[in-house]
Amino acid sequence: MSNLNRHEPSIYLFGIVLTSIIACLIATSSVAANDQPPDDFVLVRRVIDARYFKNDSFTPRHEAGEPHGINTKWIDKELRPSQNLGEALESNIAREVTVSKNEVLSKVVLREYGFGQKNSPRAYSAVEGKILELNSLNAPEALQAGATIKIPALPRMALQKPNVVNGSNPIPKSSVYPNLRKVSSYEAFSLDTQAFTEKPVVSKVGRDGSPLVMQYLWLPSDYKETLGSFGINLPYEEVQSQAISVEMESINTTENAAVTPFPSPREGQIIKAQLAEPPKLQPVLIILDDGWPNDEAFVRSNDFVADALEIIKRKFNYPVYLQRPPIQSTEYPKSIFHARSIDMALSSLIALEPSRDWKGQRVKVVYIPLSTAQKGSKKILEELVTLRLIDDFMLDARGDPVPPGEVEIRREIAKDIVDRLKQEIGVANLNTDKAIIESVLAFADLYSIASGNPYVVNFSWTTPKRKYKFTNFDFNEGILVSAAGNSSSSDCKKCLPNLAYSPECICADNAAAQERWFAVRSVSNQDVVAVMNTTHDGNLQCRSSIVGSKEVDPLAISFDGYVSRDICGTSFAAPRVAWLLAAKLAYISPSMLSDLDAPDRGHKLREMIRATRQGGNDSGGKYNLDINKLFTD
Repeated sequence: MSNLNRHEPSIYLFGIVLTSIIACLIATSSVAANDQPPDDFVLVRRVIDARYFKNDSFTPRHEAGEPHGINTKWIDKELRPSQNLGEALESNIAREVTVSKNEVLSKVVLREYGFGQKNSPRAYSAVEGKILELNSLNAPEALQAGATIKIPALPRMALQKPNVVNGSNPIPKSSVYPNLRKVSSYEAFSLDTQAFTEKPVVSKVGRDGSPLVMQYLWLPSDYKETLGSFGINLPYEEVQSQAISVEMESINTTENAAVTPFPSPREGQIIKAQLAEPPKLQPVLIILDDGWPNDEAFVRSNDFVADALEIIKRKFNYPVYLQRPPIQSTEYPKSIFHARSIDMALSSLIALEPSRDWKGQRVKVVYIPLSTAQKGSKKILEELVTLRLIDDFMLDARGDPVPPGEVEIRREIAKDIVDRLKQEIGVANLNTDKAIIESVLAFADLYSIASGNPYVVNFSWTTPKRKYKFTNFDFNEGILVSAAGNSSSSDCKKCLPNLAYSPECICADNAAAQERWFAVRSVSNQDVVAVMNTTHDGNLQCRSSIVGSKEVDPLAISFDGYVSRDICGTSFAAPRVAWLLAAKLAYISPSMLSDLDAPDRGHKLREMIRATRQGGNDSGGKYNLDINKLFTD
């Protein structure tokens, strides 16, 4: 055997190692060079009650029942829902620490959490057990000096005798773990141990005695499986940012549909007569879509958001603002895109307004983008996400000054979220983030509370059944309208909306059964209006999905979504319904809503919508929106 042959295995192994090193270097450099953070991380916000000395702090409440044995003057009902120690320890979310020379486990716990075996023996026992579990140790004595170990990502223990007179103490402290770039590049998060390698930054100015800590953690999207989690989507633990894809397809049709003009001459007369009357309220229709359809819509929308944020700032003392852009136009990467088609679908309705001046129109149509494809979108989205984060943080103290440094923390988080949005427009499946959608909903709600004017938000898209659902908002200040979506198969020519479970409708997708958001809420919560695309006779058209349930009467409406042979779908039926409902809201008595509590107010709005449907159990037009009923009742 030659010398070369003798060394072939070593050379082969060396080649593998060298290739692996080069691959790692390329991957690392590409992460650093890429300006857009990856999609496969989620932002988790959880609230932890750091009073580990409480008698009930060691047993999860979902096992132990109601809290008991409160040892401080704090009253639980004064504080927002939170995880106690037992619940927090059910999660494997951890960070790494190094054991110092001559340091035993009890000293590590005291150093990191502020309690020990003497002052909080039960809490110490629970945390010690978790540390042993995380590190596969049999006993505390197995801990070695110099070792790097995992410990639970818990805040330090709260003060046992806080100053209960301090009005800021109900506001949580903030505990912010490393930002998305540092976590996703594994600079501050270990891929091997699935633990943070840096400590969080804690903000607590003016509220040292706060018993609650609000944590923000960027984690791999499958963290629930790998790191454990208790009660995701409960008020004290939410996935606040997650990359999602929304479907906004426009259906081409070769049929000569919509031979009846929209609106019909009779419908146009009814709408025009109503709009000629002075409005009682000033509703806004917010269309959350892939962009602004034109420069005029961009300027109007930007101005409205700036004015609305100023109103919110005055009401709630939130330091949010939006400068009006020096530019009077934005960018249009494509000539045809979804929002522009929606604008076309609404044009025949907007033409009925008594004024061409937007400020004098009964329905203020505002577009907010789901992506950052257009110039000016980043600033708006960052401010709306910041507003949502501030309001979530100040939930127990709305109207009080936001503690120093807290706004800056949330602006940085908002920037992380918006920076990873893709610059997409005019695509059938658009990538966005659930944080954008929830921030727009929070913005609409806060604006309505602050101004006294109702809103309608339109979603001309659907998103498939999701692992982490949207936050369970109470939609009581306005109306949400969602497209039912389009079926994957061809038209169901014999299917009528009232025959959802009949053989004639097998060919139509059921948006409720498939749990498409937000259309599914027309059945599950009955607080979102799902819109199907039908002819005036009630027949499904342009491959419209159906919304059906065997248990409840869905909060659903069928309407004409035909714009042209190239533009047809529930995406265009929905904004027409949304515009008409907003026009109705302009003429309701202000006291109809202001005199009611939030749940009753939402119920009243939804009953008003049900009353505008054509009705009749045997009619194909059962769910059709009756414009005469809408404006004459």
